[in-house]
Amino acid sequence: MMRSMTRWTLSGIMALAALAAVAVFDVAPATAAEAASVSPFAGSWSGTFSLAESGEEEAVGTFNLIISDAGRLTGPWHNTTSGTEGTFAGHVVADGNLNMIFVIPGKELGGLPFEGTAVIDDAGTLVVSVTARWTPTRTWSGVATLDNN
Repeated sequence: MMRSMTRWTLSGIMALAALAAVAVFDVAPATAAEAASVSPFAGSWSGTFSLAESGEEEAVGTFNLIISDAGRLTGPWHNTTSGTEGTFAGHVVADGNLNMIFVIPGKELGGLPFEGTAVIDDAGTLVVSVTARWTPTRTWSGVATLDNN
């Protein structure tokens, strides 16, 4: 009887060890799959933007953009036309669709929500086009071109 229990115990330990080995080896494919989903836009970018409200004078400026592996956008911006500056945050998905908010410190509005697209052109430049609609008659549109740092 003692030998039977020892064998069953040993068999149980070996089965657990085999399951643990499968779990350990299963990590590699999950990590590889995650690596394959790194945003094609990931990196540190800097450049210029132009932005205009429909029918109004164009504003120009600069900004630095950091895009995480998951597509999260963050960074500071500076409007050289008005002298204002702030930060922005947002997200870009692998197909280039993006949403971002430009935060304007000290303004009642607080921030401008934009939707748009991002593409990397043949020269390796990130080109971002955005639009913000507040009302049917108030629309902001902009374009930014950024180089990878």
